[in-house]
Amino acid sequence: MFFRKKIGSTSVRKHKVSLNLDFDKKRGDFLKQKNVARVGNSLLSTVGFRKSPYNVGISRTVARIGDYLVAMTAAKGIYTFNATEPAVSLIEVKDDIISHVKYQDKLVLSCVKGTYSTTNGMFVEQMTTAYFPSLAVCYDRIFGVNGYDLSMTAAGDITQWDDTLKITAHTKLDAVVALDKLYVLGDTCYTLTPDAEEIDMKFVPFGYGIGDVQTESVVTFGKRAIFASSNGLYELKSTAITPIFTYLNDYVSFDGCVACAYNGKYYVTCKRKDGELTCNDVMLVLDVNSEQICSVMNVQMQHINAAEGSFYAVSDSVLYYMSEEEQVESTYCQTVDFKSTDVKYLDKLTLRSYTDVDVWVNGNGEKRRYSVQGKCGIQSIPLAGSGRQFDVVVHAPNGLQLDMLELSARTYEV
Repeated sequence: MFFRKKIGSTSVRKHKVSLNLDFDKKRGDFLKQKNVARVGNSLLSTVGFRKSPYNVGISRTVARIGDYLVAMTAAKGIYTFNATEPAVSLIEVKDDIISHVKYQDKLVLSCVKGTYSTTNGMFVEQMTTAYFPSLAVCYDRIFGVNGYDLSMTAAGDITQWDDTLKITAHTKLDAVVALDKLYVLGDTCYTLTPDAEEIDMKFVPFGYGIGDVQTESVVTFGKRAIFASSNGLYELKSTAITPIFTYLNDYVSFDGCVACAYNGKYYVTCKRKDGELTCNDVMLVLDVNSEQICSVMNVQMQHINAAEGSFYAVSDSVLYYMSEEEQVESTYCQTVDFKSTDVKYLDKLTLRSYTDVDVWVNGNGEKRRYSVQGKCGIQSIPLAGSGRQFDVVVHAPNGLQLDMLELSARTYEV
């Protein structure tokens, strides 16, 4: 006689995960986001970019003086632009880094042809034939670096460059920045401090092994400066140099990066390491106080600059300016496994999105799309599919405003 073996009851275990509406620091998920900003507890679309009215090819913007924008054209050198007037040629020079500072009522520009000043954006006067890829104003002088040399003007008279006070370092000098004193940046960093009569200047090394400092990455925030080198991002404050955002180094390269300060944040256009590394292909907006990524912009901006409250960016020799009125397409994505290696069977998606979105859920080779209309309240959407982990992608073609996203699933235990 045979007896049927009794099968134990099957128990159901429920799982729920709230997607982290943030930018993952460990797996580099932040590079998968497209035009997404973290604002409070919500994810929003970043602002967009609008083409400028200028028809000439532009490679980089420099500064604003009065009603004029100073920019480097791709073919003819440095021009000033005004939306209502024809462009004015200032300096015929090949494209390269253009450094600048403002001193009293003058804008000082340095290019491979020399260093010039202008008071109105219409005419320039040459101060010296020397070229300084980086300039700073400190101790009532203008300082500039080129190669191993640190040069400076006479105190109080920027028309005279004082060759008697030129300093030659043992290492290459990449940039100069003024804080409580003058800092000269490179693989070895130096400080420059004068005595009371500004005669005996003390040039002292204080930082070593920093890497090649990216000249156009140096940005001041009050009493500190942020800059990038071939080794990553650094904070300079009170003669101390500290690595920051070190988790970014596994995922982005700062070689050739350009940065600026805008609305209190550090904007940097750089390269994804999993990309072709031929041009800057992602722009990060960083909060240097909390070391958090605020926004990820999926834009290939080769040069960026903030001047007189406006943000400018250049891509493919086209000048753009940031516009809050420009809607952008945004994508947020995250991979979830419910912290379990078992096969999970999806139950529902719970979200609060104020804009229309498509949510794609990919698991076990099956990809399903769920179209959700934006509402003020919380919505629950039944899900299908199974797998051990799921790729969740939220796509907003006309702006994203999302502040809650949860997935529920179940597993079976015998």
